Amino acid sequence: MALGVFIGITPTIPLHTVLIIALTLAFRVSTLSGLIGTALVSNPLTIVPLYYLCWKIGNWFLPGRITWERLKSLLDHLMNQGLVEGVRTLSHLSLDVVLVLMSGGLVLAIPSSVISYFLARHLFLKWQIKRQRKHLLN
Repeated sequence: MALGVFIGITPTIPLHTVLIIALTLAFRVSTLSGLIGTALVSNPLTIVPLYYLCWKIGNWFLPGRITWERLKSLLDHLMNQGLVEGVRTLSHLSLDVVLVLMSGGLVLAIPSSVISYFLARHLFLKWQIKRQRKHLLN
């Protein structure tokens, strides 16, 4: 779940599923959990505010590199493309856009994924204890 939250927060929209599958296989963790975590964090309701936060945080660390108008046109363009076209568009971005968005995304993703790990762990341990108690009573 934490890996999914981490990838979901980073501004890599057309590559989320590919990254989740590759990283969950590499780290030998649940791919389904990673996909669920990504979907919870990065969905049509949250993607614009998420990119806005990545831009704001990245611009705070690397000031004046990209304007809001440039970022908005990029988002509009990415949302209307498929995977192949999205990857092609991202490959043509300038280094400034990539640096600002990725730095903001990483700064936002690291604490979010750590918090989600501990929340998910607490929730699943609680469910496990509840199931064990129910099993003992039957």
